[in-house]
Amino acid sequence: YIDEGNLVPDEITIAMLLERIDATQGGSTIFDGFPRTIDQARALDIALTDRGRKVDHVLLLEVSSEELVLRLGGRLTCPADGTIYHETNSPPEIPGQCDQCSNLLTQRSDDEPKAIANRIQVYNEQTAPVAEYYEQTGMLVRIDGSQPPNQVRGELLKVLKESRSNGDT
Repeated sequence: YIDEGNLVPDEITIAMLLERIDATQGGSTIFDGFPRTIDQARALDIALTDRGRKVDHVLLLEVSSEELVLRLGGRLTCPADGTIYHETNSPPEIPGQCDQCSNLLTQRSDDEPKAIANRIQVYNEQTAPVAEYYEQTGMLVRIDGSQPPNQVRGELLKVLKESRSNGDT
């Protein structure tokens, strides 16, 4: 199911999230890739409100579908030690072989073309509306994710630093 590019069902994801929120009493928390549906966003808002907390910012890294296909389609993983490579952005010294242990590299099933296309469709149908949901609250910050990694990182850190200086958690 997930290997085909589909999302983990909301009830499982939300239960895991609530467990994590309760384990991190106070302080700031950053969620990567969550919420992915409107129901998850609403559940997060309710859970945080019940705990006297709130979402301060939602950072959206915007990347074209074409760029996503290139990035995901070129990702390679060593099944033995988990090292991640990319065919063009971070290639192994010997094509198709892990630099650490010489095992043959594999491609995750959810990084195959059919699964990538499905992931993009699922995103457009289920996750893109979350950006609209948070944009209406003024919490959404859009960042051009097609920039070089150091520039994206710099923009992310700038938003987080501003958030801290404003007293947000």
